[in-house]
Amino acid sequence: MKAPLHILYLEDDPMDAELVEETLAVSGIACRVKRVQSEPEFVASLEQGGVEMILADYSLPSFDGLAALKIARRGWPHLPFIFVSGTLDEEVAIEALKIGATDYVFKTRLSRIAPSVQRALREAGKRSELERAEEARRRSEAYLAEAQRLSHTGSFGWRIASGDIVWSEETFRIFDFSPTVAPNLELILQRVHPDDRVSVHQTIDRASTDGTDFEHEYRLLMPDGLVKHVHVVARASRDGTGSVEFVGAVMDVTVHHQARALLEEDIARRKRAEAAEAANRAKDEFLANVSHEIRTPMNAILGMTELVLDTSLNDDQRRWLKTVKSAADNLLGMINDLLDFSKIEAGKMELDLAEFSLRAALDDTLRALALRAHKKGLELICDVQPEVPDALIGDATRLRQILLNLVANAIKFTDEGEIVLRVEVGASTPIGEVGLRFTVRDSGIGISPEKQEKIFCAFEQEDTSTTRRYGGTGLGLSIAAQLVALMGGKITVDSEPRRGSTFAFTARFACHPHPSDPASAQAPAHLHKLPVLIVDDNATNCHILEEWSRSWRMEPVAVCDGVAAMEALSDAAALGNPYQLVLLDARMPDTDGLVLAGEIRERAELSAARIILLISGDVPGDLDHLRELRIDAHLFKPVQQFELLATISRVMRRAPSDRETSGAEDKGMASEPRSASTFSLVRNSPADKPLRILVAEDNEFNAQLLEQLLVRRGHHVRLVKNGRDALTTAEEKTFDLLLLDVHMPELDGYEVIRAIRERERSTGGHLPVIALTARSREEDRERCLAAGMDDFLTKPIQAAGLWIGIDRVVRNTDSARAPTDRPSTRLVDASVLLSACGGDPDILEAICNNFRVRLPDELAGLHKALANQDARQLREGAHKLFGMMAAFSAAAGAVVSELEDHAARGQLDQAATLMEQLNAMTRELPQVVANLSIESLRQAAGNGKSAN
Repeated sequence: MKAPLHILYLEDDPMDAELVEETLAVSGIACRVKRVQSEPEFVASLEQGGVEMILADYSLPSFDGLAALKIARRGWPHLPFIFVSGTLDEEVAIEALKIGATDYVFKTRLSRIAPSVQRALREAGKRSELERAEEARRRSEAYLAEAQRLSHTGSFGWRIASGDIVWSEETFRIFDFSPTVAPNLELILQRVHPDDRVSVHQTIDRASTDGTDFEHEYRLLMPDGLVKHVHVVARASRDGTGSVEFVGAVMDVTVHHQARALLEEDIARRKRAEAAEAANRAKDEFLANVSHEIRTPMNAILGMTELVLDTSLNDDQRRWLKTVKSAADNLLGMINDLLDFSKIEAGKMELDLAEFSLRAALDDTLRALALRAHKKGLELICDVQPEVPDALIGDATRLRQILLNLVANAIKFTDEGEIVLRVEVGASTPIGEVGLRFTVRDSGIGISPEKQEKIFCAFEQEDTSTTRRYGGTGLGLSIAAQLVALMGGKITVDSEPRRGSTFAFTARFACHPHPSDPASAQAPAHLHKLPVLIVDDNATNCHILEEWSRSWRMEPVAVCDGVAAMEALSDAAALGNPYQLVLLDARMPDTDGLVLAGEIRERAELSAARIILLISGDVPGDLDHLRELRIDAHLFKPVQQFELLATISRVMRRAPSDRETSGAEDKGMASEPRSASTFSLVRNSPADKPLRILVAEDNEFNAQLLEQLLVRRGHHVRLVKNGRDALTTAEEKTFDLLLLDVHMPELDGYEVIRAIRERERSTGGHLPVIALTARSREEDRERCLAAGMDDFLTKPIQAAGLWIGIDRVVRNTDSARAPTDRPSTRLVDASVLLSACGGDPDILEAICNNFRVRLPDELAGLHKALANQDARQLREGAHKLFGMMAAFSAAAGAVVSELEDHAARGQLDQAATLMEQLNAMTRELPQVVANLSIESLRQAAGNGKSAN
């Protein structure tokens, strides 16, 4: 059922309203009429909504119909509005219709009201349909315009005959014209880029003449200078008269061009990067080849020079040969710098992270340079602050390289005064890490401010005269700066000409999870309140020794010359509180240290003092003279803090009678603790066990050098000159060791080792092989080990390095061949452990406790890695364990070292066998270690045995 028509009727007479409603009802128009008679009622009803038609009397007492019409047309323009009036005035009716009334019905002709309402409803329906269609058209156009805007595509129409052009809104935007501008062809062509106008003209002329479709892409030059790329597509059609009309689209493809340009640039960048990488590889390979070609003859030069220096020579000959060796060493250093620089430039320099002792690394570094400094009369001082941890994880080799460079430069550019290396804790770091600050201060020539940045650039020094006077490539500081950056730090310099220089750098390291820092150990109670006299003419040395002594709760006094020292000793003895210890510099300008020691020993009231001599360079005089002066110990400068404390503790523990009754071998000399790096190997001393060694070397000079070195050690040597002979001769199975040159004719070293290892898989056995190569890159070492070599030595071969390599490989092989079920009763190496603890019971106890605590965790890590078949983790764990194990047992250390090598090569089957050997050793070691004492170690060392 159709709903009744809702009519709003503006009428003051209710009778008239009822009559109209009845008339409509009789005519079949169901309606619901609401009568209002004032403007507020009228407006309120309209605003409530639902009104479908308005009927209005023309004249009301307070409100007339014309006013109502105007209100309705402003707010509800499409609502039908019919006047129903008793006024018979056609002029008024016409006026109402002009204003917007739908119809005008006189009350005297009320029969016309129903047709008028029906006609008004029909017209309103038609208007609604038109409005809906118009609204749909407007929405469609809006959608199209938005789509064009989003796709940057405009549309156009172009009649050739009339020249009329119609554009969409987006087309105006693309061409940057105001919508008020009438587009025409000439105006469009003004926007075309000058370089594209000819081709655009040709395309338009051809299309308009032939009436064919066209497609073209060209550039627009906008008024602000911006260049756009547009792509135009047009479809041609003809009307009834044959006139051509084009309808098309204009696409702004600037973004696509930019993306394509970026892609092309990226492709070009990748090609350049690939070319640069290829160039880097070529450069790296070239430098490696050059290094090989230089190192091979260098091996002969250095080796033969060392051999001749071991013979009887007159002074001139020895001086000349030392000059040759020094020049060759310098050349070798330059080659190493070039290779490091090549790695850094190619982005291949990486840090090799491992556990290390900071103070041991510093000791190794400074002892290597001490002789050079002392020969120039320079004081070389190391000052490590007490709060600096010792057990770190980082690349100790690269740290030493940085320090060697900085300290060596300081020595090179300093003629008098001192060089001080200071280490302190730097800025705060995340938990588990430590940031250290290293400073190297000298009193040398200094650097002008404008040159200070230049010195860190490759191949640069302060000026060309520096190169001529001091030598060098200018690469050292550049390499040091980039190594510091790899360590997460930065290097700086503070200097003035003739005022010295201070180089400083920061570096970050991981902290060892189980630290055992020697510097953190408290001084033994017997050293508390110990009166100590420090005698040294260098104020910095005096200050550092005083600080250390006070931190150990001693009572130090420092003087700078012999006269002041004798006065201080005499005054203290007279007051009944004599100095019990004298730290005495061996070289002072006014009074030599040994002379002063003699004067002290000649005075009965002073002779009870213990004397520790601090030596720069070689031991002054001979050891017999030191024993005669009853020097209790001597240490080489620069002295490490833990080393000095251990020596003082040992010296002060000894009873006075020990100094008088010690055996002829000791004569009162306490052996100072020294790191393994300070012990030198005697080049011509015989080997413990003569070996049968096969040497495969095609270079005649190198072969002769190796033969001479090995024969002098008592080994039996056989030479072959190519890889094929090496492989054939090795089949005899009469050799204990093969020294194999990697680059040889016929078969190279890699082919030889692969053939040997393949043969051993079926026949059994294992021939130890040491690779010899002039290539020193880490990837060369890894390639050798992966191929099956047991060790790797870089040419030029140094005698000491050769003996260490042979000893390590042969010892490891012997350990691997030992039966796994044989009980180990001689595991601990007494002499090695005595050296490690310096003969101090407290230090020995600390070392043993640390060993027993750490060993289970380290072993558990190895077992887990082996169970997971994780070769990398097994290698890292074995590397960590080796340092601790080797300090106690060479045999166990050898097994761990070989375990690390097998893990590095991925040979986990052999690693499992070695783990069984290690398990057997470690079951016994903790019990042996728990019962160690200084006395048992000394007894075992004296008998040439291991402790058990």
